[in-house]
Amino acid sequence: AREGENSTNSYVEVVLRFLHLLCEGHNMKLQNYLRHQPGSPHAVNIVAATANYVDSVTRYIGPSNVQKVTAAMNAISEFIQNPCRANQRLLVDTRLCISANEILALRLDETQGPSSEELGKALGGVAHQLYSRDFRGLKAATATCLLSLLECVDQSYIPERMLTALEPQQLLDNMNRQIRLYNPWLMVKLKDQVEELALDLSEEMQEELFDNLSANEESSDTPDPEAAEEAEAVAQQYYITYITLARFDGTGRMGRRCTPEYILDLANLERKVGVIEIARNGKLEKAYFTIPAVCQYLSKRSKQALVLNVNRSNLQMQLTDFTGRFDTLYQEMKHTQTLTERPILSLFRRTLDMREKAFFINALIMNLLMLIFTSYECDGSFICGD
Repeated sequence: AREGENSTNSYVEVVLRFLHLLCEGHNMKLQNYLRHQPGSPHAVNIVAATANYVDSVTRYIGPSNVQKVTAAMNAISEFIQNPCRANQRLLVDTRLCISANEILALRLDETQGPSSEELGKALGGVAHQLYSRDFRGLKAATATCLLSLLECVDQSYIPERMLTALEPQQLLDNMNRQIRLYNPWLMVKLKDQVEELALDLSEEMQEELFDNLSANEESSDTPDPEAAEEAEAVAQQYYITYITLARFDGTGRMGRRCTPEYILDLANLERKVGVIEIARNGKLEKAYFTIPAVCQYLSKRSKQALVLNVNRSNLQMQLTDFTGRFDTLYQEMKHTQTLTERPILSLFRRTLDMREKAFFINALIMNLLMLIFTSYECDGSFICGD
């Protein structure tokens, strides 16, 4: 720093954000350029340098630098999303995954800087709340980074390198920690059933998850919607990362842990995470994704109609017809969502099938009564005149 300038002033976060924006929109040319500048006598591997920065600062994470580390993780995610396979392979050969594992293992009270009590005394708890939010943001960015490393992986090299550095248990523990933020009612329900359900949790995790439930959680108060939505999205990222790595785990241990005894909210995560198969360069790849919330409003009738009626004449027609139905289906889902949010309209929507059956039975009874009790006088013949 120049003389008279505050040495704590830093442009690290601004530079990282700039590098992030350079690669925004999956810009493959700039992703490769940041790794190597052809023709330059002083080429700099900025991708590896960013990973090295994360490694050097991980053990010193605190209120003063947590946002910088988060910015670095977000930038690294953008360096590889597309995916940029060369950057993926480069990063798994650095200490990035080891640093990610250390970040996932960190607890708020273990980080550098003022303790929760000191922060509370200084600013009445406001600073601690802000740091706690930033700390959760760092873990979310770390989960996104790991997920980006696994994007469209079709070879075992990348996940195997990640498995040597990561502890799968850290993914499970962080996944379960998110439940307290988006589904505290489940924690209250499980609190008294730990032994009965044979939950495979360490004593430390049991204490963290169950013994310290706040008064709000014990009384099942509704959590903050925005925070709950964010926490559930992070849990889904941990889950996708875990099941993707489990596919390449030769021991099969990770796959055997995909049960409610290890993943407490497994049923909900399975319902909200989907998978599709993509043919890329002659290879079939599995791609996991978070199912948008609006999709829950798609009716079974529409799903069945899509499956049965899509044009399968050839692959091109199939894809064209399939995508051509999206707008209609999306409008249906939005309309159903609107009906659901209004109590009276929601009542009519939920009872639609029952009312259709009731109207059909009513019409059937009326026709039967008319056939039975209506008499005709035809003068003894089968031909009834005027």
